[in-house]
Amino acid sequence: MAERYRDGSPLYHAERLSKRVIFFQGEEDEVVPPNQSEAMVEVLRRKGRAVGYFLFSGEQHGFRKADTIKRCLDAELAFYAIEVFKIGLRF
Repeated sequence: MAERYRDGSPLYHAERLSKRVIFFQGEEDEVVPPNQSEAMVEVLRRKGRAVGYFLFSGEQHGFRKADTIKRCLDAELAFYAIEVFKIGLRF
């Protein structure tokens, strides 16, 4: 059973990622602890991949605070505009 979970976990396959990735992490997340996201971020950075990482204090797995949700949406939009579509943003 442990092998099945390991095979399905992105953490153990981070070396194979070839696309840009952005991570939004709750500091109190017990489902996906921050160290797992940070390990994936480190692998991607070593490979020279575009990667974003946001750690939100007081948040768990799934965000509840309106400010956190807004920051995630803003960061996601900026990441897509800059890293994926290679365009600027104007507000």
